[in-house]
Amino acid sequence: PLRFVFLQSRGGAHTTMFARVALLFTTAAAARAAAAPPSFLFLLVDDGGFNVGVYGDNVTSTPHLDALANRRGAVTYDNAYVAVSSCSPSRSTILSGLPTHQNGMYGLHQYPGNFASNPDVQGLPNLLGGAGYLTGIVGKYHVGPVDAYDFEYGLGKHGQGDCWSGASDCMKKGGLDYSHQTRNITNMKLHARTFFGRLAPTQPFLLYVGFGDAHRCGYNGPEGSFCETYGVGAIPDWTPRVFTPAEMRVPGFLPDTPAMRQDLAGYYSATNRMDQGVGLMLAEVAAAGRADSTVVFFFSDNGTPFPSGKTNLFTRQGQGSPLIVVDPRADAAPARSARVASALDFVPTMLGAAGVAYPPDAKAGGRPAALTGTSLLTGESGNAAAYGSHNFHSLYAYYPSRSVVEGGYHYVHNVAPGLRYAILEDVATTDGWKDIVAAAEAGRPTGWVYNYTQYMHRPQYELYDTAADPLSLHNLAGSASVAAVEARLAKALADWQAATHDPWLPCIGQETALECSF
Repeated sequence: PLRFVFLQSRGGAHTTMFARVALLFTTAAAARAAAAPPSFLFLLVDDGGFNVGVYGDNVTSTPHLDALANRRGAVTYDNAYVAVSSCSPSRSTILSGLPTHQNGMYGLHQYPGNFASNPDVQGLPNLLGGAGYLTGIVGKYHVGPVDAYDFEYGLGKHGQGDCWSGASDCMKKGGLDYSHQTRNITNMKLHARTFFGRLAPTQPFLLYVGFGDAHRCGYNGPEGSFCETYGVGAIPDWTPRVFTPAEMRVPGFLPDTPAMRQDLAGYYSATNRMDQGVGLMLAEVAAAGRADSTVVFFFSDNGTPFPSGKTNLFTRQGQGSPLIVVDPRADAAPARSARVASALDFVPTMLGAAGVAYPPDAKAGGRPAALTGTSLLTGESGNAAAYGSHNFHSLYAYYPSRSVVEGGYHYVHNVAPGLRYAILEDVATTDGWKDIVAAAEAGRPTGWVYNYTQYMHRPQYELYDTAADPLSLHNLAGSASVAAVEARLAKALADWQAATHDPWLPCIGQETALECSF
């Protein structure tokens, strides 16, 4: 029989039913959930790209991720997308299953914007915790409020030694060092070990691990632009792999300059430390005797921290993400999947596998909320599309846009096209970006594949053929040859915005776009 656990919202019982059925199971998947709910290990890289061996990068060094992708029951996704390419907003979509415009986390959960999700949002740790799972976080948190994303361990509930998180209230109150919490992989390993020591013998768990790598920590800072030299000689489980600019194969979306090569080398070095941390976490799961019953996810919160990456919804390096999912209960050889997958799929995936129904009375910002993602584990074809919604990065980086990837096309609606595109601080401070700007403004060749003026001043609508134009260089919007495709995607996007109560939906027309420019 199919096992459902219905959870009552904090606001009390309501009679409002699902606006959309979001949890579908095959008979086999339902039987597994009823017999023995699996545990979940979610590994989240910060600013991760496709510089992973399993994605064809033969310069990088990611042996633990490559081995993970080759386990039985592993699926590596070639068409996975974040729901917003910005840190806190993206983490809120992963943990709530709701897009940022619906859950309320419009931008970064830090000064000066201090954005936060709506207090009535019920996050994944709350829902699984209410169904008997032990929940914990190790590493970067960077969301809020805590009541919406309420992990039992790692947020300081159980005293001074229980703060295992970075970018969290307990880290700030305890005066703890962010890199020690999120980049010291030995420290993170020991926190995971403590978590497993608190598990009852058959109790299922959710352990969410947020690596600080490979986020920038200040361009050309004393520990490198990516803190790639942080902890050298002081992190026992880390063997540094230092990449050099000469080793770099510059991707096609970046100019091949000395500054960019230097930047990439630090990024690759930090990525390798994250990979070693992945190996440590997997070893802790095995040591706890849970390897055969734990579904493992590897994903990124947003795109790469380089020009045309992070905060962009029109490029693969912006909205695309590596995704590896391993279900050890599946007796299947490792595989690749062309299925479109979304960050909005994680909550329905885990709830479905656990036999926990999303609350029928769920609210977000006082309005009915239902999941629009589907399970990655049921063997179904899943979503035909992946949707994106971006509003802010920091308070000073406002550029609202919506996107949908479907049927080999990537469609973008820039809500306020009259705005100059906002460059996030992580890119604006780099020599690589400054070189592009200086050359463009002086009328010299930039060496960049994108036109600087068009990049900074974008049209209201964009449409790209993802197979023929993987770098999103040729905007097909308005072309007669793809008019039917554009109309279909525009309708699909508007329907999704309506279903998720997007406050920016009235900005869909040209006549109202200026009203949404603030």
